[in-house]
Amino acid sequence: LMAEHQVLILEEPPHPLFPSMLEGKISVEDYILESEAGFPVYAKGLYQALRELKAQGKTIYQIEPYLERWGYIHFCLVRFLSAVRSLGYRFRVRNLLRLAARKLGWSKAWPAPGDGLTAYYLLGKRRALAEDLLAAQSLVYIRLIEKNELKPSTQDPFPHLRDEIYWRLFVRRLSFEDCQKLDSLIRLKSTLQARKIACQTFPKVCQEVAQLAP
Repeated sequence: LMAEHQVLILEEPPHPLFPSMLEGKISVEDYILESEAGFPVYAKGLYQALRELKAQGKTIYQIEPYLERWGYIHFCLVRFLSAVRSLGYRFRVRNLLRLAARKLGWSKAWPAPGDGLTAYYLLGKRRALAEDLLAAQSLVYIRLIEKNELKPSTQDPFPHLRDEIYWRLFVRRLSFEDCQKLDSLIRLKSTLQARKIACQTFPKVCQEVAQLAP
């Protein structure tokens, strides 16, 4: 998909060594160490691909994802580009998360509760929404999803997405009081411990989600 475009915008904080890495002046491995990438295996594959695209003449930018007063940059780009008619281009949005979810056999791809809440505020609160519930579900969700890098395989090409879909389905079934109760139990626990407690506390929810999740 990136090879089909001339300008590539990465949703990550700009790093002073990024241009040098793209131009081959420093190794990808050294850049990953300097930038403290959260998922080094994924980052290595991405930056190697970006190097090749740079050599083909692509223009690549890093943009701070949390812009002042704007929120996530991809929301802003969609709104900005769709409003610009003088560029002479047909504007199309491709939701990669949804495409990946379909490859897992899952037709729906709900946003994480925190992302849903962010979009709600960015779009001007156009419909009624249980803000407190979404915030509570978000607190629980981030304690349950996998924090360590999961390596994709042929059998499981999107392990993080599979994990996130499961826990998104789980927290969507919790009330505000459920979230409050569970958060108090898992607040200082490891992810593995938090998951175990979650399913011990709400076994029916875990059983239901296990039947639905890809």
